[in-house]
Amino acid sequence: MEFIGHFRRLTQVQRNTFIACFLSPLGVRGTLPGFAYQIGNLFSSRDSVIQAKVTESRYGGSFAPVLAWTVLLVASLVAVVTWSGRERRGVDLSNTN
Repeated sequence: MEFIGHFRRLTQVQRNTFIACFLSPLGVRGTLPGFAYQIGNLFSSRDSVIQAKVTESRYGGSFAPVLAWTVLLVASLVAVVTWSGRERRGVDLSNTN
């Protein structure tokens, strides 16, 4: 079960890294995706340990509430970051150089 959760987190990080590649300036286009990938791995590396400790201390071994709170927290953070972005609708992104 933990492998599936880790796989889902990695695929999300890879998807965000792919998007960061196209939205980054030319000078850092080769560096930024790898940096973003590593920072994502750094933040998610302790996730399973924290979830396990919270599960043991508060929910008596049931992972479902902890996973639900994790999803809610991450979705909220993504919504805030998306809402605060500078991107505009209808902008032509075909000429990015």
